[in-house]
Amino acid sequence: GKSVDDMRGLSAALSDVLTEDSVDSRCMTVAEAAGKWLMEQNDKTDHSIKTGLGALDRRCSIRPGQMVVVGGRPSAGKTALGLQMALQFAKDGKKVCFFSYETDQVGLFDKLISCFALIPMEEIVFKRRAPQDEEYAKACATISSLPLWLINAGGQNVAWVSSTAAAKQADVIIVDYLQLIPGRGNSRYEVVTNISMQLHTLAQTTGRLVVALAQINRGGVDAPKVQDLKESGQIEQDADAIILLSGDNPDKYLFRLSKNKEGEIGDLPITFNKQIQRFQEYTWMD
Repeated sequence: GKSVDDMRGLSAALSDVLTEDSVDSRCMTVAEAAGKWLMEQNDKTDHSIKTGLGALDRRCSIRPGQMVVVGGRPSAGKTALGLQMALQFAKDGKKVCFFSYETDQVGLFDKLISCFALIPMEEIVFKRRAPQDEEYAKACATISSLPLWLINAGGQNVAWVSSTAAAKQADVIIVDYLQLIPGRGNSRYEVVTNISMQLHTLAQTTGRLVVALAQINRGGVDAPKVQDLKESGQIEQDADAIILLSGDNPDKYLFRLSKNKEGEIGDLPITFNKQIQRFQEYTWMD
């Protein structure tokens, strides 16, 4: 007896309920916590998830169950970094779901091929090589074998992201980008705040790594700060680590670890080669 619009509304309401913060009823005495701590101390296995960027991996231990935010102004390379991380995670055997809210799968694959095979984007976008090109063939074959899903998530909320990732048994969720995810709220601030909290809860309750790409405010020529994350201060609070990107300075690309619960923060010797959609380390120059 319901219309299609009614059912959509009910589905959205149910999704919101399923992703609301819930109180974890599990309790642990301090003695039990000490026992668990001792077990973890004796486990010398490195459980961190590597990005392939040594300067970042040495400074920041990214682990399952965390939320990492990559912020930047438009065209700063957020999507490229998210895809490069996705490639590295998948090459290391992690199952990765890349949820895109603004680029279709073919557009994403352009960037993947460029980053993986180091082929300039211009050659790909303007089709200056034949599809049978040997480099294309090798890159396509390798990428196609990876446990990586490119998902058009337009119009879908966090509950849908969570259920889709669960269906794929994903280890890593990457969303591009946070402010485009639909959510509840009486203002944009409330909507983005709720989305950030839901993504944080998703990471904590499922043990999946969540990498959330996020826009930062356009204004000014100064280097971006965590306070510039667009439309909600909750993002800064929820993130275990925040990476800020900026190509506004023509003399130096900015790759800044601005929040790091596990260690130090600061600028890292990493730059963005836009031509091949790849982030690369470099040697500090005095």
